[in-house]
Amino acid sequence: MSIPIIGPIVELIDTGISAVAGHFKGKQEIKKAKIEGEKQVIMQASQNIADWEKIMAMNSGRSWKDEYWTVIFSIPTIMAFIPGMVVYVNDGFDALKAMPEWYIYTLVTMVLASFGIRMKDGIKNMVGRFIKK
Repeated sequence: MSIPIIGPIVELIDTGISAVAGHFKGKQEIKKAKIEGEKQVIMQASQNIADWEKIMAMNSGRSWKDEYWTVIFSIPTIMAFIPGMVVYVNDGFDALKAMPEWYIYTLVTMVLASFGIRMKDGIKNMVGRFIKK
């Protein structure tokens, strides 16, 4: 004796399982495609940064700004060893502490850019030493 309703029920269950499996497989493919896309974006960004650094390195041979900042930062160091000049060095640093915050950020950014140092936290740490709290 055969039960005629069992065949359609089994077929319905099989179709449902296939649909659920297809749904999850589709979600996995979407997730994989998204990860692959993000990977491509990161790789392109890395290449852009490398290209920019190469251009900057090529141009730095014609630039004097690194030497300028080296001289500027050497002056207080040299003056600190000359009797009677230490007062002026200290007064200069006190004057820097009184500068507006935007000026200090600009100055630090120019120096870091000149020497090719890129660090977000480094800028904040350096600026924090000069800004009055």
